[in-house]
Parts: sequence; C-alpha cells; structure tokens
Amino acid sequence: MFGAPEVEHFHRNPRPPSSEEWPLDYEVTRFQDLSMEEQVRLLAEDPHTPWARSTRKRLTADEKAALIASAANWLRLGQRVRITSTSPSIDGSKERQVGRVGTVWRTCRPPFDDYVHINLDLVGQERTEKVVFVELRDVEPIED
Repeated sequence: MFGAPEVEHFHRNPRPPSSEEWPLDYEVTRFQDLSMEEQVRLLAEDPHTPWARSTRKRLTADEKAALIASAANWLRLGQRVRITSTSPSIDGSKERQVGRVGTVWRTCRPPFDDYVHINLDLVGQERTEKVVFVELRDVEPIED
C-alpha cells in the first residue's frame, strides 16, 4: 500500500461523431455577396438579416404548436436523444454538437417551450458534463 508504485486508472470515452455523417440542414448566405436588390428585399423581410449567417426559417406559431404536440409522445426527463441538426453559430460550436447523444435534462416553459436542455454524454477527452440548450426540432428520441 505505501511502497507500491502509483497506478492511475484511465477509462477512455467514445470518439465524437464525425461531421460528415451529420450534414446540416441549412445554407450559409453572406449578405455582402448578394446584389443590391436582393439585400433590399431581405432587409424588408427581416431587419436583422445582415447579422444572420443562415437561411434557416423561424418556426411559425402553428408549426411550433404542432412540434410541441408531436413531442409530447416521447419528450420526458431522462429520455435519450440525439442532436440531428442545428442552427449555425459564429465559432462552429453548435455544429460540433450534431450527432451527439445525451439525456433530456430539463424541459422549458413559454416563451422557450420549443427548447430543451440536454446533458450530453462525454466523448473524446471531455471530463466535465455539458448541458446544452437546443431547439426541440433539432433532437430525435433514441432507444438505448
């Protein structure tokens, strides 16, 4: 006990999913690359267009209600889920979450009732738990 060499037990986590397996469902459009007419049209539709990198549309109230109603069949605390898509981020951190598996940690109330907190499983060299805030349309239930 006191004279033996030290032993460190290391249990490797599974590898993270490769990004090629999980293609994103949006197209990146640079506002500066559009013609002046297209820029004017986009600004008329949404004044925040120059700051957005995505053409992913916001859900309407009816689509949001239908999504929440369909998720009521499987959405519960402790449910195993996989992140299947995401909205774009500036640093690419959200894109790296696509394909990750986790557990529903917390559901949300209005105005964020179409979002969910997911406790991700550790992958690679991660040593701390990660709880992410994800849109409900970006997750699917899995059986583990």
